[in-house]
Amino acid sequence: MNKATKTMMLTFTLAAAWALQSFAAVASLPSGYTRLEWIAGTGTQYIATDYTPDCTDKITVRFRMPTYASDIQTLYCARKDGKDTMTSLIFQSGTIRFDHNGGTIGRSPAKGRDADYILTADGNIAAGNTTTNSFNAYTMNGVVQELAETVNDRTGPFTVGSPLYLFRTENNLYYGRFRMYYFQVRDTSDNLKLDLRPCRNPEGEIGMYDLVNEKFYGNSGTGEFDTNETSLPPGYFARTWIESSGTQWINTSFTPLCFDTVSVNFKFRALSSGNHAVFCARTDGTRTFSFLKVGTKFRFDHNAMNYTVPSSISPVVNTDYTVAMNGTTRNCYVNGVYDKTCPDEGVFTVGSPFILFAAVDRTYNASNTAVTMLSNYRLYSFVVTDSATGTILCDLQPCVRNSDDKPGLYDRINKRFLTNGGTGEFTVSGGAILIVF
Repeated sequence: MNKATKTMMLTFTLAAAWALQSFAAVASLPSGYTRLEWIAGTGTQYIATDYTPDCTDKITVRFRMPTYASDIQTLYCARKDGKDTMTSLIFQSGTIRFDHNGGTIGRSPAKGRDADYILTADGNIAAGNTTTNSFNAYTMNGVVQELAETVNDRTGPFTVGSPLYLFRTENNLYYGRFRMYYFQVRDTSDNLKLDLRPCRNPEGEIGMYDLVNEKFYGNSGTGEFDTNETSLPPGYFARTWIESSGTQWINTSFTPLCFDTVSVNFKFRALSSGNHAVFCARTDGTRTFSFLKVGTKFRFDHNAMNYTVPSSISPVVNTDYTVAMNGTTRNCYVNGVYDKTCPDEGVFTVGSPFILFAAVDRTYNASNTAVTMLSNYRLYSFVVTDSATGTILCDLQPCVRNSDDKPGLYDRINKRFLTNGGTGEFTVSGGAILIVF
């Protein structure tokens, strides 16, 4: 081995349609265990495994980047006294960092917050002629699928200092508040050493089951993990997306404050030369809180002001977009790209609930709730948070009502089922899915 060229690699792989597989593709849990799509920490839970990784192991984890972070959060950690580490952290800025002994890689994923990622952190130290700090990005179907960077491992092979912890560092700092769908460890021969899947054990405890070593790991912290099992009430089945053909729209029944932050993940399925709204709340003919496609660009409206968001990003069909709009700072990020702040017109009272797939008409008043700028797009998620505290105020999940197969959105926070206010009917994805690496 040429120690002068030791490297490590961090890879972000975005979840893509061609990577989807059903739960049936994953090895079975023992009798009495209930499989869950994901578990999420709330800031006091963590998993303490008894597996101490080798420094050359490859770790793969699928997770959802949190909408808001007030402090550093931990994806996983194996470390002792701040060294001999294999650790991955999420920073307040949205940067994800991978630490491997003395080397560090940080990257801000293009999809931004409230989006799913597959992170592969490869600790294998191999000979080669890589260029220090080289950066490579490759695309699939025009969309960035993988971001990779190589940096020198400054101290060479080492003994990892502790077993792996999930959702927390080994020294009781930096808990995680995000969804985790699975966690895997492979050796240099690609043999699975650890394969953790969210589940509920026969006693009702939520945790992760290791399919390789046939062992259940429960919560070693306090409280209880959140899970999709309880995110919808009985009689509603979660779906990955809901899609309008251009005649359907939804009144969310949620009226925001002008300070709130909105995060939405969507994909246009068709576009015309006209204008299309992703979402809109309106006070009167000039004051709105909206995100639109106007001409060939995206536009963010706040109060009576608006601005065209990054000129480097244009609306294109069949391309995923993650938008984060902060009503306090008046900043808008599209796939993690930001270029300017919407001018400040001061505080205003938002006059209507958010409408999705359409805009509230300029003639809006209490007796006239007409919509315009209807859109043909696929919606994956829509979340509104308090910009100051990060408290989730509205969290819409695509779903169907079991009693009549009615598609719609369920507001997990306000406990209401929202259906089509237009004509025709929405389409939705198939049953519950898990992306398997």
